[in-house]
Amino acid sequence: MECYVGVGDSTLQEVICALDSGEWPGNLRQYQLVQDDLSTRDNMLIKTGFVVIPKALQEKALEVAHAGHPATEKQKSILRQRVWWPGMATDAEKWVESCSTCAVNGKPEKPTPMLRAFAPKAVWESIAVDFNGPYARFGGVYILVVVDCRSRYLFAVPVKSTSLERTRDVLEAIFQREGFPKYIKSDNGPPFNSAEYKAYCAQRGIKPIFSTPLFPQQNGLAESQMKVVNRGMISASINGTGYAEELQKAVDAMWTSGGQ
Repeated sequence: MECYVGVGDSTLQEVICALDSGEWPGNLRQYQLVQDDLSTRDNMLIKTGFVVIPKALQEKALEVAHAGHPATEKQKSILRQRVWWPGMATDAEKWVESCSTCAVNGKPEKPTPMLRAFAPKAVWESIAVDFNGPYARFGGVYILVVVDCRSRYLFAVPVKSTSLERTRDVLEAIFQREGFPKYIKSDNGPPFNSAEYKAYCAQRGIKPIFSTPLFPQQNGLAESQMKVVNRGMISASINGTGYAEELQKAVDAMWTSGGQ
């Protein structure tokens, strides 16, 4: 049975059929492990908002991601921001290792040194912000994560856009309740890399702090909360319930379990 004729890859056709029927043959084990993150859109297989690349196009994806000859970790990061397939990280490592240009130029570059982070002295002195998503299963919604660097108190707000205007609206609503922090940590992506965002912070006496370009792990506190966010969104997908409700339950459960 062909569930979706528009999908040209036989393996991905099988995956889509398995998603529909709930019956997973043994050869699809790698996809079954992430089935809660999988969905379909326009006859394409999607994993958490990113297109699942068929076998025939994986080599081309590796080639495109290696433009400019990034080192292994950068290559992985570039791919993870756009596409997915089982074993993608291992394939990226092998691609960089096999690149003759990278071999001639010597060892891959060392990661930019991580900035040492000191714990704030007071609650709400420093906060971290980041986006997670989009979640294709829920109409492409994003989750704006705002976390206090001292208490780890978390806000997870669904948004339809990552624009500065929408981001500012969410922050303003939180600031009306909690007050203005002294520092906001974020990555260098939009909308945080805009002059308008920096002006917004300056008007409120907030100092923006940015992670090093291509090293968003320096904003690790916000990124670490994405597990909580994904837990709520996956629960909504499995149970067929509202994602806003499940998201709040996941945030509440984090605190019930001691902030873990």
